[in-house]
Amino acid sequence: MINGNPSRLELEKPEYLPPTEGPFHAASNIYMFYGGGERSAIVDQITARLMRSSEPVVVLGEEGSGKSMMSLVLADRLQENYNIVRCEQDRLDTITLLKQLHLELTSETTAHPSAVIARTGIAPENDSPNIEQDIPASDTDESNDICDDQQSLFSSISTSILNGATNKKPLLLIVDAGSLTQDCYDTIEHLTRIENRFGNIFKTVIFQTWQDLSKGVGRHASTQDADKPLYLKQQEPIVLRRLNLAEISEYLQHHMLLFDYNKRDMFTRDMAYFIADRSDGVFKSINLLARNAFILASLEGAQQMSMSHLLMAGLPPPSEKKQVWYRRSRDARKWGVAAIAGAIVLSIVVTIQILT
Repeated sequence: MINGNPSRLELEKPEYLPPTEGPFHAASNIYMFYGGGERSAIVDQITARLMRSSEPVVVLGEEGSGKSMMSLVLADRLQENYNIVRCEQDRLDTITLLKQLHLELTSETTAHPSAVIARTGIAPENDSPNIEQDIPASDTDESNDICDDQQSLFSSISTSILNGATNKKPLLLIVDAGSLTQDCYDTIEHLTRIENRFGNIFKTVIFQTWQDLSKGVGRHASTQDADKPLYLKQQEPIVLRRLNLAEISEYLQHHMLLFDYNKRDMFTRDMAYFIADRSDGVFKSINLLARNAFILASLEGAQQMSMSHLLMAGLPPPSEKKQVWYRRSRDARKWGVAAIAGAIVLSIVVTIQILT
């Protein structure tokens, strides 16, 4: 009751309002992580690999397969034991990677070697053991200054890691490395070789977008796939597969259970089958389809999303050819109506003249 008027309770107001509220909007919330589809087992597998090996762990998946979510879950799980450095860029080169590592791993008191030389005119002495001083030089470098800057950054990062400036082992998480070059990967491998008396210090996990998984990866890769980087042919990457029908139904129930317990059974089997058919088992497509269905339901003022909203959300967008054909046919209809109207007016005028 509001101000003594029970009619103003507005009980029929929609519960979810677009576009920022409602289910399937917080796609990057780690509390919504779905462990099915072998995702939870893959997180455990990555953790085990990091403990027993110093080689970079490569995780392959197509766009929208949950690589970013898995990297966030992995960072949250390992933050007590590792100093997490998360790098998410569309195009990553060696110098950009080294600059970010230098920014996040070196202490405030550790100056960049180039800055020391510029200030004092004397190169800093490097007395730290077990540092790889030579990093692979890129064949595409047009200036020796770039190579010198890479060497100085690498030396500074190595010194900082060995001196324990971060107090934890560094863990580099590279997300969506669709254009990671072999040169950049070789630099990462050199970083993983940094060790002290307790073993290797630097760890790396690479989440790489790879759309064409049909040709295989690792030693099972096709020999005709020349575009694939060398490190994907040599290693056995972890592959994120698509969800099947049963897993999609479980994922929908899992998400609604965390969002609204009373609506955990909102998605029927027919809805799950339709979503599986439209999304092909990709997380991004599943979230987009379900989110749009909830938005359509809220725009209509419906209290609950139904199959009709899901069908409307799953309609394919009109193609450019159909739009062009529709515009041409509409113009043709207009000209046709105008011609018919003109003919009728002309016949009436001729008839009147004949009668008079």
